[in-house]
Amino acid sequence: MRKKGWMLALTSFVVGGFLLFSGSTNAFAGNGNSEYSNGVPGDIATLAASVQALTNTVNSMQTNNTSLQKTVDELTTKVNAQAVTITKLQADNAALQTQVNAHEQKFVTLGASITDHAAKLEKLAAADAAAAGTVKTLSDSVTALQTQVQVNTDKFTSLGGTLADHTAKLEKLAADNETNKSKLATVDTLSASVATMNATIEAGKITAEAVATKLNDKINALDARVTALQGGANSLVAAPAAPATPEPTPTANSSQSSAEVAALNATIAALKADVASIKTAIADLQTKTVAASSGTTPAPAATAPAAPITGGATVEENNAAITYTGTWSDGANAAFSSGKAKYSGTANASLSFTFKGTSIQVGGYKSAYMGIADVMIDGQKVGTIDYYNSANLYKQILFSASGLAAGDHTISIVRTGTKNAAALGTNINIDYVITK
Repeated sequence: MRKKGWMLALTSFVVGGFLLFSGSTNAFAGNGNSEYSNGVPGDIATLAASVQALTNTVNSMQTNNTSLQKTVDELTTKVNAQAVTITKLQADNAALQTQVNAHEQKFVTLGASITDHAAKLEKLAAADAAAAGTVKTLSDSVTALQTQVQVNTDKFTSLGGTLADHTAKLEKLAADNETNKSKLATVDTLSASVATMNATIEAGKITAEAVATKLNDKINALDARVTALQGGANSLVAAPAAPATPEPTPTANSSQSSAEVAALNATIAALKADVASIKTAIADLQTKTVAASSGTTPAPAATAPAAPITGGATVEENNAAITYTGTWSDGANAAFSSGKAKYSGTANASLSFTFKGTSIQVGGYKSAYMGIADVMIDGQKVGTIDYYNSANLYKQILFSASGLAAGDHTISIVRTGTKNAAALGTNINIDYVITK
């Protein structure tokens, strides 16, 4: 609008000036002043052309102004519409900001909740790790118990035959002694003790050696009682001092006393026979161990050394080159080399043999009933063997030596009577020998 007014004012000024200039020109012409009349018409034409050009310019500018005004109006409409849109967007933005604030508050709450859950998850992870450790410990315990169950099963199998054998012997002793009251009372007491020990054996708490020890204690007590009875009988029949007068004729009472003494002596003799029988049974019991025994076969007395075992050979425990001292028993078990092994629990039991070579390996088995042995080579102690293991282990290399001088060497394995603190017996054994 300002541009349009300015153009109209300019046009009016130009036209007014032109008219004023035309009037002045005519005045000069009327005065007959030729000096001015010759150039005026040309100027007028020039001015008229200028005015026309200006008029055209003004018209063009008016047209442009109209177009611009239309554009301005359109832009104003758009601006107004955009203002409405901005107002709506501002309202929407305010609403969104409210939602954002609410969500931020929720995020804060969720963050605290996540932190709390993370702490709980850490505790659960620690608890899970502890539970895993507990499961591992329990699994190991179960494995150990299964192993122990197997060991106890082997013990019960081994002791079953021994127990049945001695139970039969005790029952026979009880039947044989029913006719003698004093002897029967003694055997009943002994049977009760054996029954108690048998129950303990079934629980896997003592070994055959322990049973033999307890039976020996009972036999020793029985021996003491027999000795006391024998002393009482001797006192009854002891010869009195020589009387001053002739010995009177025996009376009925003295005959009864003699009969009682004779009966007592018979009882004592029977008890002594029973003691000897039980001692024999104990000696047999002492040869039994954890190995599945097919019976005891004492090794023959030491004989002259056999030919040396040659290098590069593997020989079994029954090889003629091996010399055994003491009482050794044959154990039968499919897990042994060739199904057999020898073992001993007698004092100072030993084995020895000569071999030709530079190295030696001694094989055998380990169990809860085994003890410790010394190993000698050429008269010098070179080590020990601890036969103990809580579970039975078969075909084990118990001792090895290498780097020996080429030639003949003599090795001896001697039972010490000692054992591992956890062992239940002091036996030693041999299954096979490898030489090189």
